[in-house]
Amino acid sequence: MISSPLDRSMPVPLHEQVEQYLRRLIVDPSYQRGELLPDEISIAQSLGVSRNTVRAGMSRLIQDGLIERRAGVGTRVVHRNLRTDIKAWHSFTKELQDKGIAVQTFKIETKVVSASKDVGLRLHLRRGTRVLRLDRVRGWDDEPVVYFRSYLHPRLLLAPDMDFTLPLYTVIERTSGITADHAREELTAIVPLPRILRELAVEASTPLLLRRRLVFDPAHRPIEFSEIHYRSDRFTLTLDTRSGA
Repeated sequence: MISSPLDRSMPVPLHEQVEQYLRRLIVDPSYQRGELLPDEISIAQSLGVSRNTVRAGMSRLIQDGLIERRAGVGTRVVHRNLRTDIKAWHSFTKELQDKGIAVQTFKIETKVVSASKDVGLRLHLRRGTRVLRLDRVRGWDDEPVVYFRSYLHPRLLLAPDMDFTLPLYTVIERTSGITADHAREELTAIVPLPRILRELAVEASTPLLLRRRLVFDPAHRPIEFSEIHYRSDRFTLTLDTRSGA
């Protein structure tokens, strides 16, 4: 347990100080991996407060969906399963930040490769044309959740040594003046390849969702083809529809 003595001279009530202490405590990697949190009595003794004060602090975390208590088992950190609108394709990082989630980048890798037959057809290129491939692995709560593999059209003038920590479509617009205007999506469930399992650090039994996206400029010319693998135990795609007029 991390050390965080409470300050009784502060005007902040003790139960709120306990709440803040618990919020710092649960980010510890061992609790993020599923280890049980200390029980109320142990926390109360270590902080020198009553059990009711600890219970009040814990109640706020339970209400916020950060921890869950199970009778006869104990208290654990809750892993968030993100729900996101499939139409919000333009910036994965911004969408999550708007939801209050700090996005982590586990991998960024670039490589110039020969376009396969499928990639060439989608990007309107000859098979074997040299294209930039961009791999990114992102997630939150210290877990990789989404694996992006993008193939980028040569007319975008992108180079492997560019700063792809920035939003991709920002890099494209700054480099070539081309804007990402609209996209076509395909969704399917898959049996993941070993390479994908390694990137997302999951077992073969973990269900994955594959999202194929073709992005176009305002002139309806393809600029990016991507294959995006989601851990469906941590990520849910949604789509709002309206009835016709």
